[in-house]
Amino acid sequence: MAATATVTKATAKKLREQRADLILKAQRLVEEKQDEQGLLAAEDQAAVDKMLEDADALNQQAKSRERLETAADGLSAPSGSRIPLDPSAGPAERASDKPRAVKVRSGFDGAGKPNYVEIPTDARGSDEYRENFSRALSGAQLSGEQFAALQSDNAEQAGYLVASEQFASELLKTVDDNVIIRQFANVHTVREAKSLGIRARTAKASTFAWSAEIQAPTGDTALKYGKRNLEPHYLAGEITLSRDLLRMSVVPVDREVRYELARDAGEVQETAFMTGSGAQRPLGLFIATSDGISTARDSLTGSATSITANGLISAKYKLKEQYRRGGVRQGAQWLFHRDAIAIIAKLTDSSVGFLMRPGRGLQDDDPDTLLGMPLRESEFVPNTFTTGLYVGMLGQFRYYEIADALDIEILVLTEISARTNQVVYLARLKTDGMPTLEEAFVRLKTD
Repeated sequence: MAATATVTKATAKKLREQRADLILKAQRLVEEKQDEQGLLAAEDQAAVDKMLEDADALNQQAKSRERLETAADGLSAPSGSRIPLDPSAGPAERASDKPRAVKVRSGFDGAGKPNYVEIPTDARGSDEYRENFSRALSGAQLSGEQFAALQSDNAEQAGYLVASEQFASELLKTVDDNVIIRQFANVHTVREAKSLGIRARTAKASTFAWSAEIQAPTGDTALKYGKRNLEPHYLAGEITLSRDLLRMSVVPVDREVRYELARDAGEVQETAFMTGSGAQRPLGLFIATSDGISTARDSLTGSATSITANGLISAKYKLKEQYRRGGVRQGAQWLFHRDAIAIIAKLTDSSVGFLMRPGRGLQDDDPDTLLGMPLRESEFVPNTFTTGLYVGMLGQFRYYEIADALDIEILVLTEISARTNQVVYLARLKTDGMPTLEEAFVRLKTD
């Protein structure tokens, strides 16, 4: 009888280790084969490009594996915890109605990672409310009293359901994992006020001067403060699911809806955090304006169509040391598109060798480094390499401020697509964001 082969699935960490090995192999090939002008023969260049492409593919697989591992953790709850969709379910089939605490984003912990604190909830945090909300999403019939309890008390939003506290906080937490700026930005929750005002010092105090023992000091007239306003804007979307999918789903329907909302909303927010105009949406990092980051914080790459080692070194030291220090999460970090990272991986400097050092573990714990600082990647960073365009940055991203209105409203339309056996979900949330201290950032711009 033939032996059965044992197949071991690669973990996210293993995939990142394989990626790091490929990048190091490509760097060694460049070092061995380049001529005096730093150029490679065509076949060597093709080999290096192929290794970097394979490394990028492994990186994408690692990210996918991380999401899958996270999702698997979410499915590990006891089967009895699944929310029943049958409106006639008796008390024995229902979870406890006792209100509980939910996790809400609150700054950073001692290691610099996003911190979530538990806070008590009211009726919207009860299991009964969550059960009814999930049943409403699935199209199940609710009593008039149950349905009325789920609806927004705002006349302008009549018909929208107010999500359970668990649904709202978990959605924002999922977005944190998918959108890189949210992982490091300073995130605020605006509950009552319509906007969030952030004080900004626009001019430093200038009063101290050498004086005699009995000489009176000169009063300061330089210190000035301004204010940056964040006003959450609506972000709306619509998804459609088949009734068969809702009936046959092995996880609660609210998890299915939450996943799609998080993915789609996360990508739209990431785009705005990078290149948003600030008009009815967040103001992006790569938009030159005195309201955010002006052109005074631009640094040239050293080439009209690429990035040079000298350009990166110049950008690093355009940023004050106070912003550069602080470790993996709390210090300054590079941010590029993968196309730019493929260029950077080949760059060398006579004093330090290869500028990029590939990380060998999980992304958050052991990232790639560039000139000693973490190197982050986003598909939404500009990546067109022609004259005068932004292609990356170095910054302290905790000085990008985000203001969220936590409540997420869901409108379930069971009739509009009934002929095609589908249920339509309309969703809205509110958020805003902007960089609030421009000297904490340096943008890379092609010559």
